Order: sequence, then structure tokens, then C-alpha cells
Amino acid sequence: MNREQKMDRVFHALADSTRRAILRGIARGPRSVGQIASRFPLSLAAVSKHLHVLESTGLIRRDRDGQRFLCSLRLAPLEEADQVIRELGAHWESRLDELEAYLRERKGEERSGE
Repeated sequence: MNREQKMDRVFHALADSTRRAILRGIARGPRSVGQIASRFPLSLAAVSKHLHVLESTGLIRRDRDGQRFLCSLRLAPLEEADQVIRELGAHWESRLDELEAYLRERKGEERSGE
């Protein structure tokens, strides 16, 4: 899977508000599946599906701790997503600068043509 495909999956995972809420909770420290599920009005199966999506993208890691699984946040995919957003931001910032320069030039032409 190439970088673009990985980022597609990460952004898909981040597009869901429940998954973002799960990530915010895990960002405070590792949580068991039961602890995570208790915060949502969803079945354990539904929460497990969300966790599977997050785990498949590398956003979280599940480790066995005795008889339970602890979920912890993995920063690498978030850092990559942040880089993609920054690249897009830089592109659009450049485009806006070009537009601003063009509009100034046009305004100057209009004044000289009066």
C-alpha cells in the first residue's frame, strides 16, 4: 500500500466523530476496550468495529494486558496526516498570494486606464 492509500484510510478513519472521540480519550493514556466502550451509547460490538478501523490504519495499537486489551495512540499516522494538511495549506497559501498579486495588478491597470 502506498502513502496516498494509507492517508486515504487515515482520513477515512478520522472522518467519523466517534473515532475522533475515541482517539481523544486514548490520547490521555492507554484505555481498555471496556473503558472506551463505557463512554459511548453504542454496543461493545460497534465500539470494537471502530477500534478495528483505527487499528487497521495504525492510529492505535492494542496490547494484551492479562485478560484485557489496552488501546494506545500511535502518533506516526497523525504526524503524516498533519504533513499532508500542511502541504495542502502551503499550496493554497501560495495560490492566494498569486491571486492577491493579480488583483493588485488589475487594480493598478484600472487606475492607469481612468
